[in-house]
Amino acid sequence: MKEKKFLKKIKEKDNENGVFTYMEVCQLLSKERENLPSKKQNILKRFINKFYKPKTATQIIRDNFELIFSKTDNDIKICLLWKMMEYPEMTNIIKENFCLIINNLKDLEAFINNFIKQSEENKKFIIDNTETIINNIKLSQLFDIVQILKKMPNAKIELLNSKLEQNKLEVIASLFCTENVLEGSPIDYEKLIDNMYEYHQTLMRMFDELLESENKKMIDIEYLSSGGYSDVYKIGDSVIKIGGPRKKYKIINHRRILQPLTRTNFLDLENNEPFACIEIAPAVETNLEDELTEEELYKIYKELRDDGIIWTDCKDINVGRLTRENVPKLNSEEIDIAPESIGADQKPKGEILKKGDYVIIDSDYIYKENDPDISFAGSKWSLSKKFEQKYQREKQSEIAKRYKKVKIISNENEKDNLNDVPNL
Repeated sequence: MKEKKFLKKIKEKDNENGVFTYMEVCQLLSKERENLPSKKQNILKRFINKFYKPKTATQIIRDNFELIFSKTDNDIKICLLWKMMEYPEMTNIIKENFCLIINNLKDLEAFINNFIKQSEENKKFIIDNTETIINNIKLSQLFDIVQILKKMPNAKIELLNSKLEQNKLEVIASLFCTENVLEGSPIDYEKLIDNMYEYHQTLMRMFDELLESENKKMIDIEYLSSGGYSDVYKIGDSVIKIGGPRKKYKIINHRRILQPLTRTNFLDLENNEPFACIEIAPAVETNLEDELTEEELYKIYKELRDDGIIWTDCKDINVGRLTRENVPKLNSEEIDIAPESIGADQKPKGEILKKGDYVIIDSDYIYKENDPDISFAGSKWSLSKKFEQKYQREKQSEIAKRYKKVKIISNENEKDNLNDVPNL
């Protein structure tokens, strides 16, 4: 009766959208734990159990998994699987229905990551079924899943790379259709669908050129991070940032700012309005929080400030260490970049920063000191405001010292002049 009652509940009209299925499964599992047989069972109960054994929760879920999964809301499917993973006996049910799961799961990356953490057997299952996985998932999910699979022991690298190469355009398109582009864009993405193929083709050519320059394959593209405006991918010694339009496309150039190879907006031709920004730049060492003290950050801030530039988002995560000179390169050769082609106001002046030097990797909050629209990122107690106050105090102190020196010299000159006056 337990199975019939359970199935009746998940088929009810109130559960048409599958929002209650997860709760019903949880109740089914919890009741079974409550009703585990004990040594204190009376004779009648033991006699009944001997001749009539109702299905266990595991058996019910195994026999009806396809129905259960289809009657679970898409946003809750991942929760259902995580609940099942709490019960070791249900691992085989997941494996038996793996194709069904990966074909109908939005949070596939999270599911596979969690599944392989459960046991070494699960890891082996994933590796053994690599081909099945990559042939049954949506192409929009391929890149993210390959990022997981290629890092596993005995990963089938050639197979994974071949799948990426065969579907290169679709894979690159999936990198373009992320939240940072869609949510960061001021334009309704749906209106751009008709022309999106051309944008994807352009982006693919940029990837191809960078892969060739770095002598890398599609499998070598690494996802690094997702920032406020962009998703960042690493290819060899270069990174490519893909995101919505930057806070400021026109940037103040300086030797202390990372020099991009290219930086371009994708425009909605109908409105001549940018909806995405692509940037290629040298890769740098990041995560320098343990070594970048306030003193080091202030040195960088002061250098820009002395050149009439205010950096209003001064923090360690916006600083990297150069792994080569701060000049754009392609195919190992330096490229002379016209400033206007990357949205810069000028070529950087002064000595070129060398390998190992600190460099600013986010140019969004950098202004000329006379800019009327200066905006400080973060709270009013940000480092930038603290540094600006410190800088102004230092300047006032310098002015006071110069004034004092001038006054002393002036007084000495007055004495000299008095000595030169003839006695009457």
